[in-house]
Formats: sequence, C-alpha cells, structure tokens
Amino acid sequence: MSGQRRRELECVERILAGIVILEFNVEAALRYAVIKAAMFKRGRPTGDCDAFITSVALAHAQLLLTRNPRHFRHIPGLIVQSY
Repeated sequence: MSGQRRRELECVERILAGIVILEFNVEAALRYAVIKAAMFKRGRPTGDCDAFITSVALAHAQLLLTRNPRHFRHIPGLIVQSY
C-alpha cells in the first residue's frame, strides 16, 4: 500500500507543479464588490462563489474556464470559455 501511496502523491505533485494559484487580493476584493453591486442593480444577483471566482479572474486578467458558462455570461468584462 505504501508504494501505491508514494506513486499517487508523486502524480498529484507533478500535476500541481503546473498550476498557478491566483490570489484573492485587494483588487479582486474591489472587483467582487463592483460585480455584486452591478449584478444586483441589473436584477441579476450573482452567487457569492461565482462573484468570487469572477473577481479573481478579472483581477489577474485571466479568462474563466468553466463547464457551465451560463453562470458567468452576464458579468461584464469577463471572458468565459467552456470545456
């Protein structure tokens, strides 16, 4: 069992080595507030998690890759790509 565990851990570490984790920084926090307010004003309130994910993507000038682009299509300025 320990041999399997070691191989699995090495596999996970190889996968994670290529992933960049984007921070929820001050700019993302400000964008979060703007997104929540704008969507509420438009009568399309956005869920907290969707607004959080969106604000991080926008703050770091990244597109958002999602299986469900409908959750994000009404957020201004966001580039959404489906898989």
